[in-house]
Amino acid sequence: MQYRNHEETRVFFYLGKIPVGYAVGLSLLLACSMILSTVVGPLRYASWLAFFTDVPLQQSWWRIFFQPLFIYPEVRTVVQLVMIGYCGHLLESAMRQRDFTILLLFLWLAAPILALILIPLGHSSWAGVSVLSYGLFFALICHHPNRPSIFGIPMKWIGVVFLLGCALELISVRQWVPLLVQSIIWFSVWRWMKHQGYALPWGIADEIGIEMPQRKWTFRDRPKFRLKPKIKPQTRIDVNASSAIDRILDKVSRDGIHTLTEKERRILQNASDELKK
Repeated sequence: MQYRNHEETRVFFYLGKIPVGYAVGLSLLLACSMILSTVVGPLRYASWLAFFTDVPLQQSWWRIFFQPLFIYPEVRTVVQLVMIGYCGHLLESAMRQRDFTILLLFLWLAAPILALILIPLGHSSWAGVSVLSYGLFFALICHHPNRPSIFGIPMKWIGVVFLLGCALELISVRQWVPLLVQSIIWFSVWRWMKHQGYALPWGIADEIGIEMPQRKWTFRDRPKFRLKPKIKPQTRIDVNASSAIDRILDKVSRDGIHTLTEKERRILQNASDELKK
């Protein structure tokens, strides 16, 4: 994985030897928000920041922009903050600053906006940094899927387990709208990373023995499938019958067709019928 030097990225200040850019700075900001949630009280803090689709949009539209700031103080949240700082720092060093900012904004705002679009399918609530942390982690996997991770396991397999775990967690509690929202987000992250040239092929199909087509057809140049006419095998004619036909044809060319007997006419007719099949 290729990373730029820290001098080539936006660094606000240094925390010891750690350069604090957008990712690490955002992680520290969210950590302060978690401390504030502990002081104020999670329930009161959630009433200020959490976004609920069943609340009229006129009363809660601003929560779309602030819902990730509600962070429930628990060990899982601390791990997610570390993921934001670590994965975000690696992505920030590998991506253009503009592209990394677009990725952050998308992961920050996508979930509540998609939830509003999918209101006909059901209501849902959004708060916290799960989508942001998991999104940066998934983007890092897309960026270099074959990089060894824990116990030398390629990161792409960690990504497969991660996607299955997220899906099973939501299916177990029958949260269909969040499942659809997160599926759209993960697919959008992968598609955007691939479009920008940051995502590398996973190569899972090659490892499990599935043969994939070399060329990926677009909608316009997709191949047109046509049914080929069934070719019937040529009829094999007996050698003796072939020599008899040759003698009959020589007789026709020499003496005329009127000189043929009934048997000879029948042999020619049968040979003609065999060729027409």
